[in-house]
Amino acid sequence: MISTPTSMAQNVEPEDMRRINPQEDKMEEKLMLVIASKVKEYIKSKGELNVAGDLPEVLSERVAGLLDLAVKRCQDNGRKTVKGSDV
Repeated sequence: MISTPTSMAQNVEPEDMRRINPQEDKMEEKLMLVIASKVKEYIKSKGELNVAGDLPEVLSERVAGLLDLAVKRCQDNGRKTVKGSDV
């Protein structure tokens, strides 16, 4: 089961999970950070549900946004190791 960390659910609004620097999107060639087949498998395990083709890409963008926030928090704290608590 995948759970949402409490700190993320309480402290980060959905609009905050967007990429910090939208210009980075232009530099990256749609880097996929999620495995589409695993997303589909997970959703289908929850019932008779279908998966839209754009879902993995949207999830990947959200993950990238979360990672950007974690990197920023890590750097702001003077560290070079991104931790789970940065998310």
